[in-house]
Amino acid sequence: MGDGEVTMKGQVLDLACFLGGKSGTSHSACANSCIQSGGAAGFQSINGEVYLLMGKELVSKLENMAGIPVKVKGTVKEREGFKAFNMISVKKVDH
Repeated sequence: MGDGEVTMKGQVLDLACFLGGKSGTSHSACANSCIQSGGAAGFQSINGEVYLLMGKELVSKLENMAGIPVKVKGTVKEREGFKAFNMISVKKVDH
């Protein structure tokens, strides 16, 4: 993907928990706690793609956002199959 700004729907993840098979609303309290404690945050789009989340004030923007439907705005970076999302904003949305 290029450097243009994009908006995607999906869910915020704690990447360590996600790699262990845990995500979604049933795991949101743990994921939120891990992210606020410095765990690596990720984003899974509604089409299943997973990104490492980056950005200014990322932890404060992600407070209580894991495991629920959200819309993120920012730019995608990709290199050798690794995807990252430089997040500008995140908002809760309805399914």
